[in-house]
Amino acid sequence: MTKQRILVIIPISDKGARPFIDAFKREIEPIRHPNVQVDYQALGDRATPFIQSRAAELWDGRDIARVALEAERDGYEGLFINCFGEPAVEAVKEIVDIPVVGGFAPAMMNAAMVSSRFSIVTVVSSVVPMLWDLARQWGMANHLASVRQAGIPVEQLEDKDALKSALLAQSLKAVQDDQAEAIVLGCTGMLEVNQWLTSELETQLGRYVPVVAPVGAAIGMLQSLMSNQLRASRITYEPPTEFPQ
Repeated sequence: MTKQRILVIIPISDKGARPFIDAFKREIEPIRHPNVQVDYQALGDRATPFIQSRAAELWDGRDIARVALEAERDGYEGLFINCFGEPAVEAVKEIVDIPVVGGFAPAMMNAAMVSSRFSIVTVVSSVVPMLWDLARQWGMANHLASVRQAGIPVEQLEDKDALKSALLAQSLKAVQDDQAEAIVLGCTGMLEVNQWLTSELETQLGRYVPVVAPVGAAIGMLQSLMSNQLRASRITYEPPTEFPQ
């Protein structure tokens, strides 16, 4: 049987993506369906090394669209634009005829399935208003208890001790002060920490608090869309007539 193929578009430069590739693979492998092949591609040297602003999303958007179009032509059957801020996701849905997901919506939908009120813990303060905008766009703002920041920029997420300490502190505040019932990790670079954080929260709070990892949520959602032969509505996402062929 021929395997279905997913392309994970890492929407930053090759240099910026390099430290995360192996961890992405380790996080995705337990979720990957046996009949699915997952490949990875960053954007090359022109792209930003990380995304923590609307300007960076705009800068990288054209290359994201280019890679998405090439992936569809190469026979990929699903695309994951691997960033919690979902850069260019809505635009790419207009220009390809395969399912497309980003990091935000699948994670939030997972959280809404297991709680009625949840908090995001993201990287730095510049991202906080961007995520509130996405929450309003997806109709999730009424379920969002808070958006907290770990104070660790993307390029420092490899420091797992610092990341774990900050995530635990902010997650406890989200539950105790903001009345969150679940936690969503607010960056797809926060890798291989969700099970640890779940255990720590249960130890300290005495109750199970779900922690949603966006990479796993996105791959799970994308595989479901592919299995059910679903993609973006051409009423909602009408192909642009002005887009160069």
